[in-house]
Amino acid sequence: MLSLANDKPNILFISIDDLRPELGCYGAKHIISPNIDSLAKEGIIFDRAYCQMAICMGSRKSLMSGYRPTFRNHMYDRGPLKDNIPDALTLNQHFQNNGYETVNIGKIYHDSDDDKGWTRNFRDIKGPWGSKGYTKKESQELDAEAKPHGGKGPTFEVVNADDNGCQAGAFAQKAIEELRNIKDKPLFLALGFRKPHLPFVAPKKYWDLYDRTDIELTNYRKPPKGKPDENFTRFGELRNYHGMPETGEVPEDAAKTLTHGYYACVSYVDAQLGKVLKSVEDLGLSENTIILLWSDHGWKLGDYGWWCKHTANEIDTRVPFIVKAPSAKGNGKRSVALVELVDLYPSLCELAGIPAPRHLEGFSLVPLLDQPHLEWKKAAFSIWSSPTPKYIGHSLRSDRYRYTEYRKVQTNDIISRELYDHGSGSSLVNENLATNPKHKQLLDQFSKQLHDGYTSALPDSVISYSGDRDGKTRLVLINPKQLAGLVSEDANRSVKSELKKMNTLADGIMKDKKSYTVTFNNGKNQAFRNNYFSIGPYWWPNPDTDNGLPYVRKDGQVNPERDRVSDRGEIQSFVKAIEALALTYHATQKEHYAEYAVELLECWFLNEVTRMSPNMVNAQAIPGLQSGRGTGIIDSHEFVYLVDYITLLKKSPHWKVSHEEGIQAWFSEFLDWLLTHPYGKEESSSVNNHGTSFDMQVIAIASYLQKHDWVSQRIRSHTIPRIDSQISISGEQPFETARTKSWNYTTENLYHFFLIGLMANNVGHDLFNYSNPAGSGYKKAIDYAIPYVKDPSRWPHKMIVPFDIKRLQATIQIADSVYADTRYQDVIEEQDWGEISLRFFLRQ
Repeated sequence: MLSLANDKPNILFISIDDLRPELGCYGAKHIISPNIDSLAKEGIIFDRAYCQMAICMGSRKSLMSGYRPTFRNHMYDRGPLKDNIPDALTLNQHFQNNGYETVNIGKIYHDSDDDKGWTRNFRDIKGPWGSKGYTKKESQELDAEAKPHGGKGPTFEVVNADDNGCQAGAFAQKAIEELRNIKDKPLFLALGFRKPHLPFVAPKKYWDLYDRTDIELTNYRKPPKGKPDENFTRFGELRNYHGMPETGEVPEDAAKTLTHGYYACVSYVDAQLGKVLKSVEDLGLSENTIILLWSDHGWKLGDYGWWCKHTANEIDTRVPFIVKAPSAKGNGKRSVALVELVDLYPSLCELAGIPAPRHLEGFSLVPLLDQPHLEWKKAAFSIWSSPTPKYIGHSLRSDRYRYTEYRKVQTNDIISRELYDHGSGSSLVNENLATNPKHKQLLDQFSKQLHDGYTSALPDSVISYSGDRDGKTRLVLINPKQLAGLVSEDANRSVKSELKKMNTLADGIMKDKKSYTVTFNNGKNQAFRNNYFSIGPYWWPNPDTDNGLPYVRKDGQVNPERDRVSDRGEIQSFVKAIEALALTYHATQKEHYAEYAVELLECWFLNEVTRMSPNMVNAQAIPGLQSGRGTGIIDSHEFVYLVDYITLLKKSPHWKVSHEEGIQAWFSEFLDWLLTHPYGKEESSSVNNHGTSFDMQVIAIASYLQKHDWVSQRIRSHTIPRIDSQISISGEQPFETARTKSWNYTTENLYHFFLIGLMANNVGHDLFNYSNPAGSGYKKAIDYAIPYVKDPSRWPHKMIVPFDIKRLQATIQIADSVYADTRYQDVIEEQDWGEISLRFFLRQ
């Protein structure tokens, strides 16, 4: 595995707008790009890298947020990311939250409304240029005249000035300045060159690098034979410029000028990049700086008779991509692995040694940096649509083919298909093979793969449980990276020891062959035999009546009777059994563990005789007063952990479609009961730990059921207001500290908040760094509790039971993985918390 220096590496994140992989390092001998070529020799060049959408807005929103554009999230639209996924935890925000100085120079986000999370932002730098980089007065005047009518100025400009007379030169100088001023924090420097985007504006010396008479236009002047009507572009971006025809082809003379201007801009930007790379070397930063160079999409120079981007074709979605990580064993090599721009976010997290947010839909390509020829993804995915689409083109690029199906927005019905053979290595082809019946089997194969989703294409050698192989299921709380580390040879001694204990427990469960069900409780009223039953923990027989009824409350004092006559112990034992069997199955791949776990799940959820009714109406009953109450819903929080263990079992052949459908139906009915029954509404409105626990449960269950939009809305409408009301400016949780077991309730509530935080990451909400109106939040809450770990006697609130300091351990373990703060690791070491349960370990 790639290893960097102990200190956090600096990151130079370089974007070149509209740059297609027509460079010296990609085999284009007619292009002068010595500095990009040199970087490629020092790093790893990816021959087959793809954007997620061939337009600036969609592509950049995707790679900076970690989400793939879909019809559901509307990232295909032409507006800012904040309109699609409010509160998305972006790449630069995440690095800023983890101790980085984040600096933007030039164009990284397309929309300035998304420019948050930068320590310093130099999106535009003033100089002797105006709108779109024009330097000449006549160009600026033409642009100003055309703008009210939706037009633009000239398509090109030859600038009689030195490098700094155009915008890219100023961006490079500002980048060098920032590199020179690195201080105590690691630097995330995003440098976004706007050229070779239209208009093609560059100093004359870069135009002079190319002889116009030597410039050859594309041989592919017509669209592929048999292409569907849905694959087209009128290339309006170019037609809006002064002098361009409103319809029809671009005249050959103008096409040569445009191609010349594009090449000149490529060489101009290459020269500016060279200055920045030389500065990295001269300043002694090379050994601790990761350099990534990418473009947001490809570009057409008259290819297929079209210009610009804006289609689902290979020429539009394939991009140049180069990575130089100082100690990568693969430096100097090429990789033909299929990689995607959405992979940049998780890759940089792994390289920098910071946790990757759970919502990310890319896949870290770090293993390729040591082994460029490693077996990798089976496909790369992208979409294309117009701004207000009637259909959307969904594409995958396999090792050899590009397959696209155009689907109606309203019905998702397939309108047309495309299949192109790119086995020759060319981005341009002559014929759509989808019209040939002999390719039907291939079309069906790719259609299924496209519908199965991106997780179905992950490499077999490194596939994780971030998603099921069918692309439909994702872990809710377990961190896929931690899960992979569970069986790694590099796993620490504590983890190996705990896994061995778990294996022993699983073997004991297999030997006893005990089933778990709510129907085993003989003391239960037969009228609700299949209902979960428990009694209120703080309710005791009434000493003033002969039969002890009605029970009376003794706050904070647990009546041991609750464990003798309730299903509370049964549900805990059931979940613990599934946990042991599922994790042991994951570690050993021995099917008998999965087989028995599936039997236990059938007993609890599916068998009509033994199944639990999907409600909690008889939870925490109070003898003599009521048969159940809303507070009893907290007993079912065990299901929060269970749903991930169910997911781990889905690889087993013992897991059938009927299990999936039946258990999902059970949880759907249970979620509906929680949200609509008066008991559920009562818990939902609770202002203390009961309300937090309720949110934790419904969010976990809804996540398991893939109700991601609902989860996101629930976090905004309920969890964030809970943080606002429950955590004070000091970090104290007043509703918990007012109780008789204040430490227990404080730490329990905080742990549940942290679990919600992990699930919020899955849908792009960063609750760990959220500050409420009082200026407080998760971090202040845990920092409030930490001083009392060492000296509980200082705790200023009521405690009628002994302190259990380890109740805070799991939360501190998560905090240590989330925050760039060594104090949490210090507490772990001081308390000698080397041993950690696998349940806690897997959620870091």
